[in-house]
Amino acid sequence: MVYGRIIVGADGSPGSLAATGWAAQIAGTCGAEVALVHGLAPLLEHMFSIPPLESEVLVSLVKEELAGPWSEPLRRAAVEYEPVLVEDSAAAAVLSVARQKDASLIVLGRHGHTRWGPHTMGGVVHKVLSDAICPVVIVPTSWEDRAADTSPDIVVGVDGSESSLAAIDWAIRHAEIFGLGVRAVTGVFTQVNGEVAWLVPADDEKAKVRAEEELGRILEKSASGTDVDLAMRVAVGPVGATLVEESATAELIVVGSRGLGSVAALLVGSTSHYVATRASCPAVVVTC
Repeated sequence: MVYGRIIVGADGSPGSLAATGWAAQIAGTCGAEVALVHGLAPLLEHMFSIPPLESEVLVSLVKEELAGPWSEPLRRAAVEYEPVLVEDSAAAAVLSVARQKDASLIVLGRHGHTRWGPHTMGGVVHKVLSDAICPVVIVPTSWEDRAADTSPDIVVGVDGSESSLAAIDWAIRHAEIFGLGVRAVTGVFTQVNGEVAWLVPADDEKAKVRAEEELGRILEKSASGTDVDLAMRVAVGPVGATLVEESATAELIVVGSRGLGSVAALLVGSTSHYVATRASCPAVVVTC
């Protein structure tokens, strides 16, 4: 896996600056190009702001920010980047540039709020996750503050579905580049009266054995040809919460965009969104 082009959503908020910092670290190692994208709300909206802004003035101000403080982490890392200003919503801008440039990765900050318009980065995460053509990384503002407590592992949610298999493949390829280990996590569940319910204690051991066997087969197949250290964990209970718990010490959390596979109903879209918006470390949502 080689990162060719990385798209970063920029709005000057602490979240987007965190995303830019993370992207600078990745691009600096891989030699990837970065497009720093800002979606400027339709200019008519700003004519009614207080005080009103002339369109030419607004565009000039945003361009200065893109070329200045918003891109500072990229310049510090000596990463080649292109500032891109699009007159559209933040989500539409990021998605359109990602398609135009055949992006390898989209990077967003978890929260964003600035004076430049109503479309903040935090508000577009769901839209971008739904429509992205490549993996999306959601970076929490405080990700750099955790460096001393992290283990050199990527934690990936696996359930045997196509999207979760794509997630573990992405995790292994990323781990090869950055010298990390991979820890696969899955969950077990049962159904009671047609509704999904977490297993009662009497069922735990049998269910965990079955899940461990299946997860072992998945890892054996996925690990072919790699020297990455692999480990696994089977959780009983809400897997989204387990992955968020794991994120406290992980380098990255990786999930599929949606899933319903042979191990458990694990990574449905709501679970991937839950993890991406709550993880303590950067969270990668992989599409397939």
